[in-house]
Amino acid sequence: MNEKTAEHLVHVLSTDLRDSVKFNLSDRIQKLPLTGFHSFANGKPCMGAFKVNRVQSESLWVLVIDWRGNGNFYVVIYPEDHNLAPIAELHNVRERQDSIDLVWKYIPRKRDEFNEERKKAFIYGVGGTEYVVSLPGSSVTVDDFLNGLFTLAAVRVAADERETVALPEEVSDEMWEGGRQSVTVNRYERNAVARAECIEQHGSACAICGFDFGKVYGGNFNGFIHVHHKTPLAEVNARYRVDPINDLIPVCPNCHAVIHYGNKTRSVEEVRQLLADPQPNDGA
Repeated sequence: MNEKTAEHLVHVLSTDLRDSVKFNLSDRIQKLPLTGFHSFANGKPCMGAFKVNRVQSESLWVLVIDWRGNGNFYVVIYPEDHNLAPIAELHNVRERQDSIDLVWKYIPRKRDEFNEERKKAFIYGVGGTEYVVSLPGSSVTVDDFLNGLFTLAAVRVAADERETVALPEEVSDEMWEGGRQSVTVNRYERNAVARAECIEQHGSACAICGFDFGKVYGGNFNGFIHVHHKTPLAEVNARYRVDPINDLIPVCPNCHAVIHYGNKTRSVEEVRQLLADPQPNDGA
């Protein structure tokens, strides 16, 4: 990104984080360029180095830095221990009408026979080998931006270890669902068994648009699909026994995004209707 865009990002991280309920600024390095950080970052033109903490969870370092010394500023994510290697360097810009996006592609670091497995793990987490993080702007909050970075970091680290990370709306862990936990904000118990039973019953094609990853991308992607809770877990305060057949439904990432777009939760029937008969902008 250019210098002007980088300056705006640094300003937003410096000011808007004060009002965030999901993230806080736990440290900021004022003396720049960096020294005593990581060898890849030390001495390079750097506009900002922020240690961001997700409430009751992990911390990441977010650098806005001229990574190659050519005037193209990167967003570089480092783990809390900044002596370790960076997690991701984002710099490919895609401008849209209402946002500026940074597009990052997953390429495994190791050179062994397990890299296809690592790619599958990353694809399972975010739906493809490319991941898009939108910069804060008129339609993107600083929380949206940071949530994108933290998601990328979690899925990338897991994929490197040939593990998978479920997206927030997906199902994992316990058979009993709901029940707020105090470990992290808005974290719920979820269930991998329920997910499997849902897909066994309903199939792995999107129940809204019919998209099937296996048919489009090949056999390696058979069975990949998001699982959506018809009743959002955020609205469930008591623990309940999940019914994989009646409570859950398979949806593709695009339809899943539409279900939750604009801080709403649309029904499957509503999204089917939108697909069949798109409506003009209603301010959603």
